[in-house]
Amino acid sequence: MGVKALPQPKNTDVTVTITIKNESNESVDTATLFNDDTNDEIGSGSSIKITKDEGAQLSVRAEADGYHPQTRDVSFNKDKSITITLLADNPTISYRIEDSDEALIDNADLYIADTLAHTGASGDITVDYNQSDITLCGRSQNYEEGCEQITPDHDQSVTITMHRETVKFTITPQINGEDAIDPKDDYTFDKFDKKTVYKVTVGDSTYTERFDDQVNGGPNGQKIIEGQSFTVNYPQSNQSIDITTRIAYFPERGHTYSETNFVNIAEGSATADLSGDSDVTLSADLVPACSDGYDNNHYDGVDMDDPACSSPDDDVELLKSHGSSGRFGSSTYYGYVSSEDGHEKTNIGGTEFPGDIQYALGEVTAYWQAKTEAGEGGEAFKVEFRCGASDNSQDDINTSEVVPDDGSDGWHDTYVHGITKEFFSSGTHCSYYAVYAGDGSKDGNNDIIFATPEKYGVVSLSWDFPPEDYFEPYYWKNQSKAKGSKRAGSISDLAH
Repeated sequence: MGVKALPQPKNTDVTVTITIKNESNESVDTATLFNDDTNDEIGSGSSIKITKDEGAQLSVRAEADGYHPQTRDVSFNKDKSITITLLADNPTISYRIEDSDEALIDNADLYIADTLAHTGASGDITVDYNQSDITLCGRSQNYEEGCEQITPDHDQSVTITMHRETVKFTITPQINGEDAIDPKDDYTFDKFDKKTVYKVTVGDSTYTERFDDQVNGGPNGQKIIEGQSFTVNYPQSNQSIDITTRIAYFPERGHTYSETNFVNIAEGSATADLSGDSDVTLSADLVPACSDGYDNNHYDGVDMDDPACSSPDDDVELLKSHGSSGRFGSSTYYGYVSSEDGHEKTNIGGTEFPGDIQYALGEVTAYWQAKTEAGEGGEAFKVEFRCGASDNSQDDINTSEVVPDDGSDGWHDTYVHGITKEFFSSGTHCSYYAVYAGDGSKDGNNDIIFATPEKYGVVSLSWDFPPEDYFEPYYWKNQSKAKGSKRAGSISDLAH
């Protein structure tokens, strides 16, 4: 019996379609496909079909002008399509050189290693195709070099960030001619603590040190204090920078006219070169109290709103108060004025005033005790001041405003207005006279009584004056008493 031959299996054809594109997913019509093993050309164009027996293997290579060849292993296991992407021979690198705020850096240039690749903070460059990393670096004056690594095997974008180089300022605040209170001293005044405040501005950065705070106000927790240095790091450049300070402090020796309950303001500035480290002595000079933007004595107002300030150049935003009071009359004296003939004027006292009344600000406050009757009417008067350099030369005569009849009954204080420092310009030895100023009849019933044998007359005057106009510096500290001064207790008794 013969053996029958088995049928041979029939080969199955498999077709693979190869599409050739670039990085932009565009067809590369100029491409050529080769057998990478034999270097035989398989076909050209952007789409090439290859048919092989099922199970076959083939290594292909796609080439085109301007592109780096790409090799691909193809398995013929089924009909299918594959894509080969060609990469440019000289890929394009788009770059930006930015600062930490993502802003382009003027005058920045791009380097590959130490070779200048492109000028400007942004642009495009082409490099040789390479599958090994290269390093791109940005460089610019006053910035630390910034670098990024890339693999130049395809078109790509890269951002290089550079940080400013810094310079170090060593700053020492110094108040010219003064010593601030030691911040460790912790005694207080009636209205506010005795504390020093430093404010230092370096370019666009401001540091404030308040010695009633628990945290130091300088950069990185440093303390800011007169005579003690602190450091500030600032971005380097070829420019200069302004450094300013404003210091509120209590002078160690006390203020000229108010011992230590008066805040001084000092300001100063310096210019520093940003090209390198430097030491800066930040000197501050006293700003006149009447133009420093601060209520130095915590009373009455700021600068020219304070009645003690007559000029922005005044350095004492402070007034002293002074007064003179006394009695006049005798056991036989009956002092009054009325419309009755012969009684239109009478003496109502006199004194030698302290010299500071010649510097009184505004109106001198004055009152006399007087007795009137509610039903009489016409009981008005004014006061005539006769002043001079001595009791025997009271030739300068000035008269107050009229004190109208207010209908009061009995003894009361009558305030007299219109008395100013001009009354005392010729001297401070003065006598006062009440002058009848009513319009009543001549019956004498409209009298104003100032003193009787049973009741002496009472007069009181007070005024404010700027101490710098009258006293020598340190008067209050070095003198215990001076003629014409009323100093009772301490300065605070007289100061507002």
